[in-house]
Amino acid sequence: MGRLFLCSLGWLFVLATFGAGAWEVFAPAAKGGVALRPLGALWYWIDPGSLNLAQAVVERYILPELWDPAIVTLLQQPAVLVFAVTAFVLLALCLIIRLWRRWRMGV
Repeated sequence: MGRLFLCSLGWLFVLATFGAGAWEVFAPAAKGGVALRPLGALWYWIDPGSLNLAQAVVERYILPELWDPAIVTLLQQPAVLVFAVTAFVLLALCLIIRLWRRWRMGV
């Protein structure tokens, strides 16, 4: 993977973090509070059919044990935190690659 791809994907996850944060703030207006809702709830709210399709594909064609417990555990984590950690890791990798290339070139 190129550095540009990692950086772009990292910034995309930063935007997803802000989107999930907005969902946390504005969606509970009817419930009267802010709660960190899981990634699976966000995915189901956006497109329930694709969540069911992803489960079927993983269980039938990839590895049934991968869905439960691995992916289910990830889907139970707060969406904001999953996106923020992913963004941080990708942008950190982007920076490390940039610094390593600079060091290699002697600049």
